[in-house]
Amino acid sequence: REEAEISRPPDGDDASVMATYMSKLLDQWLDSGRPVPPAQPKRIAIILRKARRPDIERKFLAAWCRHFPEGRGAIYAELVERAQKCGAISNV
Repeated sequence: REEAEISRPPDGDDASVMATYMSKLLDQWLDSGRPVPPAQPKRIAIILRKARRPDIERKFLAAWCRHFPEGRGAIYAELVERAQKCGAISNV
């Protein structure tokens, strides 16, 4: 089942594996309206930060906040705060 595969996030710090997983989550969101859990983009932002790729992290966070402007919960708030700190979005 693809749904079962999508529900379990991959382990590790492989950016390409996480990007593939995130792509599946976004496809699921487009197909069904099921929201993307903010823990996954947070993990990608952490991987990019550890890889010392602030340029890609900034673009990723800007895109995330643009597509999901009204999230709820602590993890979403952390993503928005990180996006503001790295200059991906303005403090409004």
